[in-house]
Amino acid sequence: MKRYLVLLSTKTNLNFMPEAANYSFNIGDLVISFRRFKDQRDRIISELNYGWIIEVKLSAENIDDAISQASEISEFFLSAFCFESGCESYPSNIILSYEITEAVEKRIFRQYFRNLSFRSSPTQIAFSSFFEHSEKILSFKTDHKNRIYRALRWFRKGIMSDDPIDQFLFFWHGLETLNSPLAEHFECDKNITKEIERQCKKCGQKYMDHISTLGGIEALYDNIKIDRAKRTKIKDMRNGISHGFKNLSELYGDAIELLPTMAKILHIGITKILGISFEQSHYDGLERVAPIKLGELMKIDFFLNENDISKLALDDYYPFFIYEDSTISKEGGFNVQSKCIPHVGCSYEPLVMGVFTKNSSIKIKDIM
Repeated sequence: MKRYLVLLSTKTNLNFMPEAANYSFNIGDLVISFRRFKDQRDRIISELNYGWIIEVKLSAENIDDAISQASEISEFFLSAFCFESGCESYPSNIILSYEITEAVEKRIFRQYFRNLSFRSSPTQIAFSSFFEHSEKILSFKTDHKNRIYRALRWFRKGIMSDDPIDQFLFFWHGLETLNSPLAEHFECDKNITKEIERQCKKCGQKYMDHISTLGGIEALYDNIKIDRAKRTKIKDMRNGISHGFKNLSELYGDAIELLPTMAKILHIGITKILGISFEQSHYDGLERVAPIKLGELMKIDFFLNENDISKLALDDYYPFFIYEDSTISKEGGFNVQSKCIPHVGCSYEPLVMGVFTKNSSIKIKDIM
């Protein structure tokens, strides 16, 4: 096991009383500390105007494991602070992490950057189709208009969230919101009784049971041919999250697997009510629904060459780099030049940069 320091930040206007430089909590060999921004360096590395710096020191097998543990414990405390105060505590953002094991010649160092220019092909939509669909939504005359608006909001939340369980619930809430207009569209009752086959857990004998369920959603399932196994998985996921039938840690994998299906079911439900349609390529794109947002976060890895951890940084601060983009006109076009400006107290070796959690990276020398 190695020791790592992980630095995070968060936006919050919360303050502890009495005021002090920092507040620390020890959990085994993990130490987590909180302090308000103290100078411009905090704002530079966090890319925030105000908030807290969160420092976590812990033991882990590797830097990825250290960052994962630090993020999890940070989110616990931020949720606890919000519960204690009723004050907003935004999600924590990873800033940087590096090894702090004593007497190591080369220490892995990673820094994260947001709001960088991310050069990729944009998602294309035809404005004429968008205009037509928007007009259809805005001119919808029935009492269900507000439910469609709300379902659109749930869909957007599901796409944007970075937590798979939250994403599942957002898509499910969107479907529940549409149950009444779906029932009207498919000309069925909002609540129906279904006969399902069950098996006794003690003797194994099968029997038929009757349950009450949401008629509009069931009709949509039937219309788009969602099979019984998938319906059961969705129901078990909802019950596992909302009613405590399963340990939450066991549900993450199932949630991620179900996200594309949930997104497509909700999207199709909205289109059925509105009487509009999309190309299959649109639904192929929804297969990429995940907690990971491509291009949201860039990371750069270095080796810090310093045996003495007290010499890693300058002016009693963390080692860090400033990443700069400069766009230069070149023969009628544009050329983006990137460079990392170091603020470290030791020599360093650039390794790679890449999109966070995407399995791709390029060598630093290829872009600098």
